Amino acid sequence: MNLKRIAATAAVVVGLGMAAACSSPPAITPTSASCGFVVGSGTNGADQAVQGVVYPGQKLSIDTRIQVVKYVPCNQRNYLVTDGTRKNANDQVIGDTFTGIEAFTKDGTKVLVYVGMYWTPNQDRDVMLKSFFPLCDKYQCFSSASQDGRGDVNSSSKGWNAMLGENVPFAIGSVLRTSLKEMDDSVWKTGANWSTINASLADGFQPAFRKMIGASSDVMCGNGETSYWTGTPGQGSYTCGKVRFEVTNVINADPNQQKLANEENAQKLAEAANAARKRAALAAYGTQADYWLGVQDSIQKCHDAGVNCTVVVGNGVSVNPAAK
Repeated sequence: MNLKRIAATAAVVVGLGMAAACSSPPAITPTSASCGFVVGSGTNGADQAVQGVVYPGQKLSIDTRIQVVKYVPCNQRNYLVTDGTRKNANDQVIGDTFTGIEAFTKDGTKVLVYVGMYWTPNQDRDVMLKSFFPLCDKYQCFSSASQDGRGDVNSSSKGWNAMLGENVPFAIGSVLRTSLKEMDDSVWKTGANWSTINASLADGFQPAFRKMIGASSDVMCGNGETSYWTGTPGQGSYTCGKVRFEVTNVINADPNQQKLANEENAQKLAEAANAARKRAALAAYGTQADYWLGVQDSIQKCHDAGVNCTVVVGNGVSVNPAAK
């Protein structure tokens, strides 16, 4: 027996074992669109409590034996209440819900409001751990990979969309019911006061959402430049701006009433356009304004009919349509 060879082999095996034991734990890095919650795996004696947050682009080493990472979108997000008629380039219907949010005007008219909400999760570390994680965990809104923050419309997990769908419309609705009861029917007849609705939603949504989910902090902030870090993410301070809203339509819940209003508006617009045209003709042609407007109308009718016309200007105007 070659004792020297056995000893050398044993030393190599021990060395490999030590190298494996001392190797660096794997590092995870969320995409620029995601945050990650580090959570106990519930295996090998570990609990399942949330332990920390890793922010977009940061690296964090984890022990895969006892830890897992659950990702959530952490970039600019939206929630769209649409009528289901718009589609994107991939022929997908744009929107998160396709039923207008109900409210009543001070005239007692039931209306449907279509609106876009533009937001981002509050990235403050304490808020994410104490308020956002419990809400997200209720719906299992996480993704197993850090790709859910980007892509086509409604690209997030089913749990994420369920979390929004069961809460956002009701918070928006509570604000709309308060603000629209102070507005008359011009809000749906002529589209007046939509900017006022946007402002009331921006002021009222976050308090309404906090009340709904029982949180003391805002879990949703405005996107864009209104919400930002001062200092290192997770260590500095996070400014949470107001969530932004843009009303896209307010209509009467009775389609017949809305149709009548649309026809009245179209008639008023046509009358205003004709009056402006007459004023312009008077300024250009004086007392002959009607004559030249008639010439223009004759030319336009020929154009609309798709025929060639000869217009003779003199004591009168004769229009001789040629064959197509």
